[in-house]
Formats: sequence, C-alpha cells, structure tokens
Amino acid sequence: MQDMTISEVLTDPLIGELLRADKVSHASFAQLLEDAANGGANRPATDSRCSQRQSLARQSDEQQSAA
Repeated sequence: MQDMTISEVLTDPLIGELLRADKVSHASFAQLLEDAANGGANRPATDSRCSQRQSLARQSDEQQSAA
C-alpha cells in the first residue's frame, strides 16, 4: 500500500467525516499537512497556529469532560 498524497487525503470521504466529527476545517487540516510536509511540525509551541491548536484541543477536552 502506498502513502496517500495530500490531495488524496483531503478528498478522502472517511477523512472528511472524521474532520467534520472533530469540527476541523479542511483549510486548517490542509495547512497542518503542508506545515508537516515542509518540516513545520518541529516548530516551537510559541507559533501562533500551534498555540491556537493547543487552545482548541483544551476546549474540546473541556467540552468532553462536561458531557
């Protein structure tokens, strides 16, 4: 099995359902994939996008705890 391209990942129906369930936009997921492909996954936590993702993850955790 070959790895999927970013285009294939973004058009995959199952991944689309997961993104909707997790309330993640295709645009932000595409940016995350591009950043990772360009070595951006190693950026420090002070990066505004990383901080935003951390904030969203905390909010999601809080909502799940409240439920």
